[in-house]
Amino acid sequence: MPGPERVLQADLNRLASLPGVAGAAEGREEGKPCVRVFLETDDQELAGRIPAELGGYPVVVERSGRLRALRKSQ
Repeated sequence: MPGPERVLQADLNRLASLPGVAGAAEGREEGKPCVRVFLETDDQELAGRIPAELGGYPVVVERSGRLRALRKSQ
């Protein structure tokens, strides 16, 4: 089975296309690999559209708020 990073690469565009999805990353839940999906709000309807697993890995949905890139300090 491919690792969660491979699964994430394959599904990231689809997840990111959902309005309200701030991002996704590989992670760990209870010591096991998982895919984390970050939402901008506590939108239960959106959370219900996120699959419970991707490529055999559980998906953990978290509210993160809007994610922004940090500027490089000089």
